[in-house]
Amino acid sequence: MDLLSSIRKQGSRGGVNFSWDDVQTSQHRENYLGHSLMAPVGRWQKGKDLSWYAKGDDAKGENGETAEEKKARERREEIKRIKEAEEDALARALGLPVADRSVTGSNAISVGEVNRAVREAGVGEEDEVEDMGKGKGFGGFVGK
Repeated sequence: MDLLSSIRKQGSRGGVNFSWDDVQTSQHRENYLGHSLMAPVGRWQKGKDLSWYAKGDDAKGENGETAEEKKARERREEIKRIKEAEEDALARALGLPVADRSVTGSNAISVGEVNRAVREAGVGEEDEVEDMGKGKGFGGFVGK
């Protein structure tokens, strides 16, 4: 008996030639796994990339590096900052001089430097506030 000549069912789905186009028009389309991607029906799906989530981000960043390169660089920088902070803490605990690091971001200047700069600029003086009267609700709570 020849197995190749005795195949009774051709194609997939039990001998039926399957087509996603047939699924689109079927009233039982919800019964097919993947029907929303492979057989989209509806006005909002026309011209949309329905498998956007499965595609990688191959676009180059602002420095010409991919997302993976950027992630690896940021991780190396973070580890470097952590090691520097640990070295500083260890030196401080041992009473050794702490290396002066160039800090960026919100920690670049201290609160004292900010207050001094505000005083020098003359911003936030309290003279204008004292000229105003006391607002409604000023005073203690009077109740039982």
